[in-house]
Formats: sequence, C-alpha cells, structure tokens
Amino acid sequence: MQRVQTSIQTLKAKLDTANANADAFEKRLKELEELNAKRSKEGEELSARLDYIRQSSRITKRLVTVNSDLEDARNKILKQEGRIMALEDRLKTIEDERDMLEVKCKELKQKHEDLQVELNGL
Repeated sequence: MQRVQTSIQTLKAKLDTANANADAFEKRLKELEELNAKRSKEGEELSARLDYIRQSSRITKRLVTVNSDLEDARNKILKQEGRIMALEDRLKTIEDERDMLEVKCKELKQKHEDLQVELNGL
C-alpha cells in the first residue's frame, strides 16, 4: 500500500510538473503570438514605407526626365533667340544700307537735275 501511495505521490508530482510546464508553455505561446502580431504590424508598416519609397523613386525619375526635357527646350529657345538676334542685327544693317542708298539716290537725283538744268542752260 505504501508503494501505491508513493507511486500516486510521484504521479501527482509529475502531473503538477506537467501542469506547470503546460502553463509555462501556454504563457510562452501567448507571448510569441503577441510578438508575431507586433512583427506582422511592423512588416505591414515597412511594406507601406517601401511602396512609398518606390513611388517616390518613380516620381523622382519622372521629374528628372521632365527636367531634362525642359532643359532641352530651354536650350532650343536660347538657340532660336540667338538666331533671332542675329537676324535682327542683319535687318538693322540692311536698313542702314538702304537708308544710305536712299540718301545717295537723292544726291544723284539732285545732281542729275542740276546737270539737266545746266545742260538746258547751254
């Protein structure tokens, strides 16, 4: 009988240890589940940040392209402005030459008239 009681006590001790281990396991399992939920949330936040960074990168690349296009357009405009200024200078030169030719023409007409008067007087 004493042996049976010793066996029962040993089994009770083992049962208590098993229950304590089960409680500790459940507690640790709950901690791990909470940690997993926290990490999952952090993962979602990081994923959202990564999406934002990718989108920002695409926008930045597009802005670089647009900026390059604008720079090309600006250079073309400056080139055209240079051509326009050269044409304006050429036009001014032509107008000045025309004015000089008109003056010469008037002088020649006057000389012609003077010579005509002189010729008629002879």
